[in-house]
Amino acid sequence: STLQQAGGLSFTVYAPASYDPNVGHGVVVIMHGQDSDGVAELNAFWKAIADQESLVLVAPKGSRPPTNGGTGANWATADLNLVQDLMTEVDDCYNVFTKKHLLWGFSEGAFYGYLLGIGAATQFSGLAMGGANTSFSRQSGYAPADAPWKIPVSHVHGVLDQNAIDITRQDKVDFEAAGHVFTLHEHPGGHSITAAQVR
Repeated sequence: STLQQAGGLSFTVYAPASYDPNVGHGVVVIMHGQDSDGVAELNAFWKAIADQESLVLVAPKGSRPPTNGGTGANWATADLNLVQDLMTEVDDCYNVFTKKHLLWGFSEGAFYGYLLGIGAATQFSGLAMGGANTSFSRQSGYAPADAPWKIPVSHVHGVLDQNAIDITRQDKVDFEAAGHVFTLHEHPGGHSITAAQVR
C-alpha cells in the first residue's frame, strides 16, 4: 500500500502473504534510482524475495521533483532523516526485528544510500548497493572509516557503468581497511541490475 508520512515522504509498504504478526521479520529499505518512486524496484526486484524470505519492504519516495516531468522523484539529503523516521514507524506497525534492517539502493539510491548507511550504520544490519559509489557520501563528510560500527556491504557493479567501477573497487579497499566485510559482485554490463543480482 502507498502511504504518506506525516510531514514527510510518501512511501510504499509491502508485507508478504505469509506475514505473521506473531513472528519477527526482517525489513528491506529500498532507495530508488533517479526519477523513480521505489515501486518499480519493489515490484521488479524485491517482492519475490520478500515472499520467499518473509521480509517486510518499505520503499520511500524522495522529495525532489523528477528531472523528466514524470511521476517519479529524486533524493535530497534532508530525506535521509525522514527515511530513518519511517523505519521507526514501520517497526511500530509490523512485528519486525529492529536489528535486521537491510538498506538497498541502486544508482542515485546508492549515492544517497551510502551516505545514510555510513552515517547511520547502527540502524542497519547490512548495506546492499549497486551502480554507484561512496563519492557523494565522502563529499558529505562520511567515508567508509566513519561508520560508527562494522557493517557488511554487498555491492553489484557493471564494469561498463558510467559510474566508474574503479571508485567502487577503492570503496572495497577502504571499507575492508576499516574492518568491514565488502563483497563486490562485478558483471560485464553497464548501469544496470537484475533481480538475480539483487538476490
